[in-house]
Amino acid sequence: MGRNSKLLYEEEYYKIVGLCIRVHNKLGCRHKEFIYQDALEVELIKNSIPYEREKVIPIFYDGVKLKHSFRADFLIYGCIVLEIKAIRSVSIADFKQTLNYIKSTDIELAILINFGTDQLSHQRIISSNK
Repeated sequence: MGRNSKLLYEEEYYKIVGLCIRVHNKLGCRHKEFIYQDALEVELIKNSIPYEREKVIPIFYDGVKLKHSFRADFLIYGCIVLEIKAIRSVSIADFKQTLNYIKSTDIELAILINFGTDQLSHQRIISSNK
């Protein structure tokens, strides 16, 4: 990507990651996922960032809405799925699960955050079928 190229939802992405870093810096890496979710929700509210927590997102197959859906930890700005982990290391299965969430919807970007290590990790996941 060239120097002048814009990332998909670049400003929003960096705001979200910045808030996650703030939460991680204050809480460390020894809590359960729901603690980080609660703390991040406080930060989202303080920063007037629109979000939905535990957002049920329908999945479609061949244009048909399936009877099962997935529940995103957060849907932020109405267009970014945020999946939170608090584990030693994110596996390829965690990555693929998050990618499958967005590939089955019209959402283009997900962020996979892991609070479970000494240094916060984050991955941008972009749906390639858009």
